[in-house]
Amino acid sequence: MNVQKMGIRVGTQVGEVSGDGDALRRFEHSHSLNGSFQMSGFMISSAAIGLTGLDSATTNPCDIAVVLGQNGSNLRTLAFKGIIKDVSISWSMSGPFVGISLSGIMTDSYTGQTDLVVESTSIGA
Repeated sequence: MNVQKMGIRVGTQVGEVSGDGDALRRFEHSHSLNGSFQMSGFMISSAAIGLTGLDSATTNPCDIAVVLGQNGSNLRTLAFKGIIKDVSISWSMSGPFVGISLSGIMTDSYTGQTDLVVESTSIGA
């Protein structure tokens, strides 16, 4: 898939812990990250989209690495492990490309990493 547009959300759960007598509201977070992603792009219409692997534990979740840009010889890559929840496909019989949109939830960590989402210059190089 040639990714043309991507969005991610990463955050943590926050809850109010104010008590009686507190002059100001006080909040704490859950100390764990959660995230979601959406990406859209296109594929050559003769390529396999891979829908048969969505319900397989061996292929979904999968490692996802997207090159954000390049600084000299360093590729700036965003990498995470994601469970693909939804796939949208659009095509026209007159064109050679198929439009693809994916969305899902981040889970665990990218293979060989320890964080939910990693920004790196070595992944995908």
